[in-house]
Amino acid sequence: MRKKKKAFTLIEMIMYLSICSLIFLSISISMNFIQTFKEKLNIIEIKDSIHNFLIESKFLCKEENMDAEIYI
Repeated sequence: MRKKKKAFTLIEMIMYLSICSLIFLSISISMNFIQTFKEKLNIIEIKDSIHNFLIESKFLCKEENMDAEIYI
């Protein structure tokens, strides 16, 4: 008697490769989304920092009764 070799069929290989590619694609898309979201948060943080600086400067000038200019 001959022993049958255990092997994968073509359909099993195609299913395995398609599942792996879907997993890789979803990870790639999520990493891209996370990177974009991180950049947006950084921009918002910088904008808020500049806004707070301007508000505090305005408040200080009003408190001290003086004029000031901010040059960019």
